[in-house]
Amino acid sequence: MLDTYVKLILATPNGTNLVVLPETAFPVFQTQVPGLLRNLQRWSAEHHTNIILGIVEYAKHHYYNAALDIDGLAPWHWYRKQHLVPFGEYIPFPQLLAPLVHHFLPGLGSFTPGDGPSTLRVKGLKAGMTICYEESFSRDVRKGVTQGASFLTNISDYSWFGHSTALPQSLQMAAMQAREEEKPDIRSTNTGVTAIISPGGKIQDKLPAYFRGALNGKISPRKGKTPFGDYGDWPFLIGSFLVLTILRVGWKDHQLLHLRRKESK
Repeated sequence: MLDTYVKLILATPNGTNLVVLPETAFPVFQTQVPGLLRNLQRWSAEHHTNIILGIVEYAKHHYYNAALDIDGLAPWHWYRKQHLVPFGEYIPFPQLLAPLVHHFLPGLGSFTPGDGPSTLRVKGLKAGMTICYEESFSRDVRKGVTQGASFLTNISDYSWFGHSTALPQSLQMAAMQAREEEKPDIRSTNTGVTAIISPGGKIQDKLPAYFRGALNGKISPRKGKTPFGDYGDWPFLIGSFLVLTILRVGWKDHQLLHLRRKESK
């Protein structure tokens, strides 16, 4: 697997600003492949190309599902996944359930949620980062936008969905996020669907599911925020509450009027 991704990186067209690899494209800790990562740094410096790749990070006795930003020989920057999957990445009520889960599946659910920034820097711009199903939640996507992201980037591992409808559904949700924030979105997945999405939510280009290859394309980053990016769901929730309140008051008035009519008769 590592060889496959390295070959795809080396085949990158000249002049490319950013290469994005899927979640856990390197299914090892960064401490296990220092030589490979140093070689990628040198390649990045020679070609003036940033690399964002999914790799498991081990730091200070914690494990993170992470994205590593390689920008030449500069210090690394990380995005650590913040919204973890129950049981797969963390165990709810660990004191109660962890001993039972680890008895059958040792090491499962041992990730720590990230608490750092939700963006990575690429050529002076900020990429709003999400990993896997974080892209399905507007509140997770908005974190990067509120921190100044001018485009969205998602890396995912959807192999556990198999050949189900989850693959196209995840693409539809990503397109909606791009439209809500009016930001282009770069999606890199290991089984599908890798795509480039316009700020209007249109699929500019994509790779077929379960296809080994690279998708080359261009995006136009956008600064600023939409009203949804500023306020999220609150205007809709407040509006819905007001409508329900008005309907409830109106229903009570209707009942009272109906009762008075009966009494008058």
